[in-house]
Amino acid sequence: MKKNKQMKICIITQYDLLNYGNRFQNVALGVFLKNNFGFDAYSLAMIIYPDLKHRVGYFVRKAQFIFRNLFKKNGWKFIKKKKYFYQFSKTNGLSYALLWPNWKDRLNREFEYFIVGSDQIFSSEFGVLDYLASLSFTEPHKRIAYAVSTGKGALNKEKFPLSIKSLSDFNKFSVRETADQDVFKDILGYTPSKLCDPVFLLNKDEWLKIIENHVSKKAKQIAENSGFAFVYWLGPDVMEAKTHIENVCKKQNLKTIWARTANTANQEAFIDMSPYDFIYLLSKSKMVFSKSFHGCAMSIVFHKPFKGYDAMFIKEQKHDPRLQNLVDTFGVPQSVLDFYDENNQTFDWKKGDDNIVKAKNEALEFLKGAFENNEDKH
Repeated sequence: MKKNKQMKICIITQYDLLNYGNRFQNVALGVFLKNNFGFDAYSLAMIIYPDLKHRVGYFVRKAQFIFRNLFKKNGWKFIKKKKYFYQFSKTNGLSYALLWPNWKDRLNREFEYFIVGSDQIFSSEFGVLDYLASLSFTEPHKRIAYAVSTGKGALNKEKFPLSIKSLSDFNKFSVRETADQDVFKDILGYTPSKLCDPVFLLNKDEWLKIIENHVSKKAKQIAENSGFAFVYWLGPDVMEAKTHIENVCKKQNLKTIWARTANTANQEAFIDMSPYDFIYLLSKSKMVFSKSFHGCAMSIVFHKPFKGYDAMFIKEQKHDPRLQNLVDTFGVPQSVLDFYDENNQTFDWKKGDDNIVKAKNEALEFLKGAFENNEDKH
């Protein structure tokens, strides 16, 4: 497919400065688009500020983050960590979008295509703003949704009224979880495609190439000096899980290396771990424990036995659709979601790799179809 080298894609998605999984899926989708469709330039538009009030608020929050951490135990490490995340994004071609005024006209002049996704774009808790998720500021033939998610298999119609009106006009629309196919079917008038999370669009070697020459001495020393389990934890429930993890690792003579976002529950963790170090240490670990969709997803990419903490299942006796989708799509044993089950698990990584290749091909065909649909519109 012939492409103008100046064509650019604007990806509107979640953007969390200290969440590893969020950053990995952002980078992966951009790199995949560049590698497979020949775009010389692409951009990641995380947040658009339509007025001076919101723009000033953004810089105020940045200043507050630095001020708070200057007076907090290990706070300087969080400041360093934020810097590492920014560098990881910039090195891999991702950029901020702080546009005002006339942001709609500026975006439409600069970008030929707009992709909303992946991650929990339509989540009640974490979703992006409705006027961004809907892509209603641009022409319908430019609108593409890649592997969007509601998080829990339900759409908050009060939070996304504009999106509900606009989604049926999208050029191409896809979701990440099986549960969301039913959620969006009635809105779209058809069952949307289910596509993989972007982290699966890059294989192990491609991820290792991204981190090449960027791994810290500290991370290398950890990997060289000990067998260890890698732990990536988000949110609460940490103390009971920590005791269990350490008991399991003690039996296997493994140390534990903790990565996390902005919580401070475990000061012995590698607080200022960069995204590069995260990938490197996960790739060198013996096994992974994670309360994170992307922690589990990256374990599959790197063939690491893992245990996923399914908080929804523990509380409600039904599996989180995001985690269950990993089991159903990539063939890992169901027992990975039974966090406290210590029985040995058998991972068929060949089957997993075959499913990843299939998922990547489906994503490639979906995006190719979207761009081909657009060609006669330009």
